Amino acid sequence: MQYATSAAPADTPERYRDPRPGRLETPDARLTGRHGADTDGPRRSLWEMGTVPATRAPLEGTPGHDTRDHPVEDGQDGRPVEANHLLWLLARESGAEYAALLRVLEPVALPRDAVLHEPGAPIPYVYFPRTSVWSLVKVMADGRRVEVGTTGFEGMVGLPVFHDAETMPFQCFVQVAGAAWQLRADTFRGAVAQGTAFHRIMQRYAQYLFDQAAQSVACNRLHSVDERCARWLLMTHDRVGRAERFPLTHEFLALMLGVRRAGVTVSMGALQAAGLIRYSRGNIAVIDRAGLEGASCECYHSERADYRRLLG
Repeated sequence: MQYATSAAPADTPERYRDPRPGRLETPDARLTGRHGADTDGPRRSLWEMGTVPATRAPLEGTPGHDTRDHPVEDGQDGRPVEANHLLWLLARESGAEYAALLRVLEPVALPRDAVLHEPGAPIPYVYFPRTSVWSLVKVMADGRRVEVGTTGFEGMVGLPVFHDAETMPFQCFVQVAGAAWQLRADTFRGAVAQGTAFHRIMQRYAQYLFDQAAQSVACNRLHSVDERCARWLLMTHDRVGRAERFPLTHEFLALMLGVRRAGVTVSMGALQAAGLIRYSRGNIAVIDRAGLEGASCECYHSERADYRRLLG
């Protein structure tokens, strides 16, 4: 199986690609099984493992940082699996589709705060995060912004393309620097044609995002800022592979929660005073993971259960 490709558009974000000569993988190198396409190890998803193991990019990664020589292992027999969960599922459900897709995927390293999609602008590429974390933000007419979605290794960015849309009403930017796979939108449309395994996976992922949005509406209406703050920290902690620390500012957390900075300061202070987190100089460390889960609302565990139900 092969997917047709066309020349890159003039607005290709070259600064987000690996600029070093000779660093792009060849199709042959990609099909060696290093990412799990031709392995038959235990069928354990990244969520079942609890997190992505600690072979992730540094938190302060810059354009050109290469993570492709550090495959994620499944933790049992050492066989590597694909670091993006949707692609991991595709490798398990259709090795042929996965192998064909790897021929056209491009590895990219993305810096924090890089904006990849703007509201109303054409979507030239979709992305499958590996070690990066992304935010979808709604920008209001008066310039105020609020986060409406977050994704990392468990998902993809550019879902409107799956629904045959050309644009999205949100801004998408990189919340945590790291690696991702980049795929041209028109190539993605061919890969997810009806009847393919990839189409079925994307249908389930779209349902999960709908469920996540509904859960967030209920959470924002019914739960306290402290509970929602704990939930957001847990979600991000998962997406950075439960790293020792990850970058965070009060301003950014206020954007994510849709509250004033003063409210974030109070909530973060309470969590730190309880010994659950440590916050210093724009970085946060989770000290007591179990305690933080106890401080969170039910939405955190509900979302994880829904993801497992739909995507394993």
